[in-house]
Amino acid sequence: PLSYNAFDPRLQLWVAACLYRYYIDQHELLYGPLDDESAEAIYQDARKLGTTLQVRDDMWPADRVAFDEFWKRTLDDLNIDPPVREHLHGVAAMAFLPAPLRLLAGRFNLFATKGFLPPEFRALMKMSWLATQERQFDRLTRQAAAQGGGAVMPMDGIRRADDVILSVLPLSFDAGF
Repeated sequence: PLSYNAFDPRLQLWVAACLYRYYIDQHELLYGPLDDESAEAIYQDARKLGTTLQVRDDMWPADRVAFDEFWKRTLDDLNIDPPVREHLHGVAAMAFLPAPLRLLAGRFNLFATKGFLPPEFRALMKMSWLATQERQFDRLTRQAAAQGGGAVMPMDGIRRADDVILSVLPLSFDAGF
């Protein structure tokens, strides 16, 4: 296994690159492509974000074309080993939550996580993704985009979820969670 150091600038470059790429991918999924001026402004903001994560300015790819080349090269070398895959799956399925909350939100969060992941990452995570799931996810994201990208759950569903969460919180703290 690779040793991990949270202050390693190369690893932090990967973190900043993933955050940038995630933002761009989600924006384009929900609203369509960015114009060049907006895309460049976001890219420069991502560069600044990287510097807050121990990434030296000269490490960040010079422009968006250089970033795309960096991204493709990095994906070619990417590997997710079984313990990391298992941990990430647990995070996506919200396995860390007490049973009522995990049962309420975990399955949906895992579905949404799979849907938002690019196919290369789903493959590395060994996550199946069927055509029917893709259609459901497309429908969900279209609905979210139509509502301004906000929550797709009706307000009464959110209130019911809040009631459940508030009712089990004291139990969670008593159980040491």
